[in-house]
This record gives sequence, structure tokens and C-alpha cells, in this order.
Amino acid sequence: MTANTRPDATPETPAEGSPAAFYNSLAPSYDGMVDVERRVAQAGRLVEALRQRFAPMPPRGIDLGCGTGAYTCALAAAGYTAAGLDIAADMLVQARANTRRLGLQATYACGTLEDLPAPFEPGQAGLVLCLGNTLPHLVEPGALQRACRGLAALLERRGLAVIQVLNYDRILERRERVVSVDRDEHAAFVRFYDFLPDGLVRFNLLRTTWDGREGRPEPLRSVTLRACRRADLEDAARQAGLTTVCCAGDLALNPFDPAASETLLMALRPAVAAAEA
Repeated sequence: MTANTRPDATPETPAEGSPAAFYNSLAPSYDGMVDVERRVAQAGRLVEALRQRFAPMPPRGIDLGCGTGAYTCALAAAGYTAAGLDIAADMLVQARANTRRLGLQATYACGTLEDLPAPFEPGQAGLVLCLGNTLPHLVEPGALQRACRGLAALLERRGLAVIQVLNYDRILERRERVVSVDRDEHAAFVRFYDFLPDGLVRFNLLRTTWDGREGRPEPLRSVTLRACRRADLEDAARQAGLTTVCCAGDLALNPFDPAASETLLMALRPAVAAAEA
């Protein structure tokens, strides 16, 4: 799928089994699965922590892989001119609704990370977020490197990019299949992996709904991911002209522990700006 340049454009119907099709199918129930209100508050704390630690940053923020807009909303609430990008058009419908409901303003575009910096103007962003395990959806050879080059092109000279993935070094070492089990009053969500050859994993989501008396499992949904290790991300960032200025294990920016951290968060700056700091 190619990126659209119109903020409210709808892409062609995505191929079955693609990330776009996978997340379009989840869009109606996604906020129940991830608790959007909690995520917006959590996102706000991260944005504030980044501003305190790495200020000043120009007030234009972009949320890549924005889903239903939690982090885009947090950028808008923090005073950024906020924009979100996602490959799944149906998720963007929810993102726009969440933004309106919270009384905020943001623009949204449908497209893929491999087409960056399009649909945005290059060299304008003070803060670019790519969180929530978005990058592992780039499974083709060279896709991660292309996305990182595009991400770097978005940044203003002293801008900051923040990427986050699950800690695949630990997951692959321990062969940890279960990602999470979440439940609300209407449904339960079980997320788990199948390990495939060549550094790929199949991410599976099983959703079961119930009416208070019995459960009704829905068809299993799956999408293929590439397990991005820390070294993979550092190498792709370096090739894109980015330098790591922080490596954390959670959204509170606590130090990353390869053996214990559930996630890996890296803050990156253009190498020239980092050298001048």
C-alpha cells in the first residue's frame, strides 16, 4: 500500500493477511482491548517526560502507527501541532472520533512507513513518535532501513524521534509465546506468538466475548512480524544518520534491562545535532 497525500484519504482495499487488513478488522473493538483513556493519560506522561529531558523541541509532533490516536491526542494536548499516520483506514476513523471527543485538534493520514517522509513535509517535526511495536510490521528485507531513513527526514535539525518495540532479545531467547491477556466486562483478548524461520513471528489475537453466561470465541486473527532486536534498530538508525541519546525499558524512561524489560524504547536525534549537544 502506498501513502496517501490527502489527510482524509482512504486507501484501496488492503490484501487479506496484510497489517492493514488485520488492524481494520480490529478497529471497532481496539479501544476496548487497549483502554484508550488510560493510554491517552499514559501518553501524556511520556510526552511531558520527553519535553523535560530533551527540550527544547519545535512544536510539531507526528505519531507514526497512530492506531486510534492515543499518542496523537497526547501530542495535541501538550500543545503540539499534531498529526498521525496509520496504514489501517478504519483505525483512523476511530482516531478522529477520539480526537473530537476529547476536544482536541489533529490531522490524520493513511499510509505506510516505507513512504516517509510523505505525506508530511520533511525537516519540520520536533518530535516523532513510533510506538506500540509498530516497526516490526515491516517484514520485507530493507523495509526497516527505508522507514528509518524516512523517519529521519521528518525531523527538524534538533528534533527527537522515539521508537518502541517489544524486547525481542528476551522474547526470542526465552521463546515467550504469550504477549498479554486482557479482559474487560464484555470480552477477553489473548495475544500470543508463533515462532517462524528467518527472524519472523506470527502475532495472533484471540478475542472471546460473553453475555454473562457463556463465551463466544471469534475467529483467530494473525499477522506476521519481524522480531526487531536492539542491534537491528541501532544499525538501521545509524544508517539513517540518527544517534541514540536514550535507551529505556518503559514509558517512564527507566533504564533498559535486556533480561528483564518488557519493551525497548529508544530516543534518537540527528547525528549532527547530537554531536553539538
